[in-house]
Parts: sequence; structure tokens; C-alpha cells
Amino acid sequence: MNADKKNAIYLVGYMGCGKSTVGPKLASRLAVSFLDLDAQIETESGVSIEELFSKGESLFRAKELEAIRGTLGFGGVVALGGGAYVQPEVQQLLESETVVFLDASHDECWKRIAADNSHRPLAKSQSQSLKLWKSRQESYRKATTSVCANGQADSIANEIEKLVRWPTAKAVVNNAQPYPIYFDSLDNIGESIAKLAPTRCLLVTDSTVGSLYSAQVQDSVINAGVACDVVTFPAGEESKSMETLHQLARRAVSLKLDRHSLVIGLGGGVTGDIAGFLAATLFRGIDVVHIPTTLLAMVDSSVGGKTGINLPEGKNLLGAFWQPKMVWVDIAVLDSLESRHYKAGLGEVLKYGLLSGKELWNDALQWCHGELQRSAIESVIRRCIKYKAWVVGKDPLEKLGLRVLLNLGHTIGHAIEKQYGYGTFLHGEAVGLGILGTLKISHASQCYEVAKQALMSAGLPHELESTVTKITMDAVAGDKKHVGSSLQFIYVNAVGEPEVRLTSQEELVKSLGIEQ
Repeated sequence: MNADKKNAIYLVGYMGCGKSTVGPKLASRLAVSFLDLDAQIETESGVSIEELFSKGESLFRAKELEAIRGTLGFGGVVALGGGAYVQPEVQQLLESETVVFLDASHDECWKRIAADNSHRPLAKSQSQSLKLWKSRQESYRKATTSVCANGQADSIANEIEKLVRWPTAKAVVNNAQPYPIYFDSLDNIGESIAKLAPTRCLLVTDSTVGSLYSAQVQDSVINAGVACDVVTFPAGEESKSMETLHQLARRAVSLKLDRHSLVIGLGGGVTGDIAGFLAATLFRGIDVVHIPTTLLAMVDSSVGGKTGINLPEGKNLLGAFWQPKMVWVDIAVLDSLESRHYKAGLGEVLKYGLLSGKELWNDALQWCHGELQRSAIESVIRRCIKYKAWVVGKDPLEKLGLRVLLNLGHTIGHAIEKQYGYGTFLHGEAVGLGILGTLKISHASQCYEVAKQALMSAGLPHELESTVTKITMDAVAGDKKHVGSSLQFIYVNAVGEPEVRLTSQEELVKSLGIEQ
């Protein structure tokens, strides 16, 4: 955090999450001022928040918005009221600011609300409060980053201090080693690479993307004073192999990389998987930066640290969790993306809509139907990334049962890819069909029809019955999400309400209506 730049840090979250307690402690650590927005509104109005609400919530929200607008350029820490960041106008106003979501469970929030004996006009009972808490989560997850706020204020403030080092980042993944996600031109990446202080860089890309963008990235890095070599491999899923990894590793060694060097993955999901796995294994682990160039890689695979290659027995069976030092997203590169690959990314966008909630789901559907403007498309991409960043921050190694939700549609999708041969269906196309299978298995008939129409409108595969067969489901046996003899499968109870359940291959086949 550079106080000279006057970048404010906004704390958001449900009432009782600790914003007013954590805020002063964080401000003290950063040697900046603290402002409690609700307290300021009460002071300026001469009445309590409860009294303002009694005159109508719309009146209060107008005063709140004006007060937030007055904090721009404040350069300190600002605690917002629980409902402030739910308002679209506030989200838009703070688009370029650092917003931190204090993510506390409702049980913890309600305990604090009850203890402080304050009057909360929108939470007069625990059941009413829980309903409101659930309704606001999708909005809170649009924040730049998030912290678990169930603990002590000092430790929460200390954690936030580590996350606000990148004031221009649009998202920050909060894990053991936090990292920023930037939205900027490829021309500008060199300076950020140089700040990582690598001895040299190896730019890994495929034959298609390399011809378009490798020189641009390489020049930016070299102009920033860092040596950078480029290596390419044949484009396509077939390259996610041990042979490709072996060739890249030998090339890296021949170019004199060392343990302080950096791998840059420039490309789609395949490149990210290979570059990440190369970095995770070369010299027992060196740093990696991801530059996604496909829609699918932007919204999904570039964030979260999953790397891997395929085996004859299945997809991504050999790999590692290896978090990047940063992710660099340049939306402009999508203009050169081949139409089929662009559309395939919508499969993952639909997935995030189902996981996140009705707002993102509706925007994803509009995108599939061609009804979304370009400015709105960039917003959807950012929200998908922020949702994944939130999940990965809470469950980086997929041990707590949260990150597994990101596999929605993938169990069937991976089986389709294996059955028909990698490359017959693009990954996003297979995920789209996997989502239809998931909705059918979940008995979400209305949502199934809406999703099918969206895929059809987008020009994506949508004929589930003729694609998913007994052979497809036999391939599920090789899925890496097995727990003993059972399979972890993500069901959808409603939009924004996914659930992980243990089931069997036989039960899935039965739910899909496939003849044994």
C-alpha cells in the first residue's frame, strides 16, 4: 500500500464481521487514517442509522453513496456498512479501489451482533439475518480479495496488510503466498516481471499463440532488464504429455535456467498446465507467471495453481499444486481467439454462474445469447476470476470440500474428452455438456432447459443424450475425485446452491437414464 498514491482500502462484509474493529488496527499498521462510514453518516445527519432507515432505505442509500464518493482519494482505511457494497452503484464507484471482503460465517456475525446490543434495522431476528447474509454473499465476493474474519481482529488486520501490497491489482488470491491478478496490456508486463527479480525468464507458449504474442511479451521483459528466452510446443491437448514436459525441461536446462529463474506461461489451459508443471518440477520448483490468452484460461485455469499432464488412463492425472507469482490478463487478446475456442470458454462461464448466484448466472446466459456488451463481458470475466480467487484462498489444496465445487460439470466433461479422444471436444465444450449432465442428475429440469438453450444459442454442443453413453460413464471410473469406492460429485440444488455428495457410477448412470 502506497499512501502517497491516496489509494483507499475499503472493508466490506456482513454486519458483525468486524470491519469497525479491524479497520483501526489495519490503519495503524499502514500508518494511515481510519474512517467508519456509518459513524460519519450519523455524525453528519445528526441521527442514527436506524432513524435514517425509518425514513426509507432508498434515502439512506443515497446518503451512503454520496458519503462513499467523498472518500475517493482519502488514502486511508474505510469501513463500509453491511449493505453498501451490495449496491451496484457502489461496486462501480469502487471498481479501481482495493476492496477487502471480511468473510465471516453467519453464526460468528450473529454472535457479535447479539453481544454488542446494537440496533440493526435489517436483522431483527436470527432467521431474518441468515436470509439476508445469504443474499449478500455473491456481491461481497466481487471484492478485490477476501480474508476469513472468524478470528481475532489483530490477526485479521495482519493478514489484510499482506494483501494490499498491489494497489493496481484487480484481484488478489489470499493463500500462504498471496499473489495479484492484473488486467493490463501485454506491453506493460515487463516492469512487474522485473520486480520479481528473476535471474532470467523462460517464456513457454504453443505454436499458435507464440506466433501472435511471444515477441510482444519477450520484448517487454527484455526492455525491463531481464533476459528472456522463448520455447514453443505444438498447439493442442495432445501436447499435455510427459514427452512435451521432458523436452521443455531439457531445453530449460540447456538455456542455463537456475533455481532463481522464472517460467512464464503464455497461452490457454494446455499451456498453463504444462508451464506450471514444468515450474513445479524443474530444480524442485521455481517461480511461474501465467498470461492466459483464451477465455477459458482467463476465467478458470490460470488462477489457483493446478498444473498437470494427461495419462492414457485419464486427464490431469499427473500434476501438482503450484501457485503462480502473479496472473496477467489482457482482454484484448481475445480479439484474435478463434471463434470455436472463444465459445468453448462459455462452458466455464456458465459453471461460475451456477456456483456464484443468480446475478452472474443471468449475465452468463445473456452472454451465450449474444446479448452482452463488451464492457459487461469484461466485468463477467473479472467476477468469474474473483469467485475462483475466493474459493482458492479458502481451500488452496482442495482439502476442505470447497474447492472441489469448481469441478462442477468436469466429472462427465473429462469422461467425454477421454471417450472421444482429446481434441474432438474442446475442454469448455465438454464442460458444457457435463453441466447439462449434472443438472439432469440433480433433477434441476428447469435449469437444464435454460442451460441447454444457452449452449445451443452460443453454438456449443448441447445434445447430451446422443453424446453421453455407457462408455462415457465407464470412463468416470478413472476420475481423480474418487474417495475410496465412492465418487465426489457436485450436484446443483438451485442456482448458487451447489452441493458435494458421495455417490456411485451406477447411481449417476441411472439418473441419466442410460441403459445398463
